[in-house]
Amino acid sequence: MTIGSFVTKAIGIGAAAVVSYDAVSFAHAKAKSLSKMEQTDYIKETLVRHEKETRPHHLMEIIKKAYREFLFDDNSIKIISSAKNHVIETCKEFAASIVPLGLAAGAYLMSGKLPGKICAGLLIFGALKRISTDVIGIGSEYKLK
Repeated sequence: MTIGSFVTKAIGIGAAAVVSYDAVSFAHAKAKSLSKMEQTDYIKETLVRHEKETRPHHLMEIIKKAYREFLFDDNSIKIISSAKNHVIETCKEFAASIVPLGLAAGAYLMSGKLPGKICAGLLIFGALKRISTDVIGIGSEYKLK
């Protein structure tokens, strides 16, 4: 194994790890936010629906009160919503990161050959471009006036 193929494999593994970590951490944050919003909306809709009752009945009020207390105290809705949002958002983030992941796989699997080196070069170029736009602000559309 030559030094060039080792470097190419290392770039491929490192890029796959960084892209995967970025996708999972961003998906986690987004899913957490969506779960809170969904739970809040569900509780709000339930409370509004309970208050709009046209014919109040004593037994129905007892059942509604018990259901509202269940909504506030129980975590089952939050757990289900959170699990659903985590799966959906993780899949979306990995789908959005398919090009860098493909380049990372190409750099790792085709190391030592010209295509592997091209994949590694494109990964480095993509990383530098992302750093220059997101961190430094070169080429970004939001500029100070």
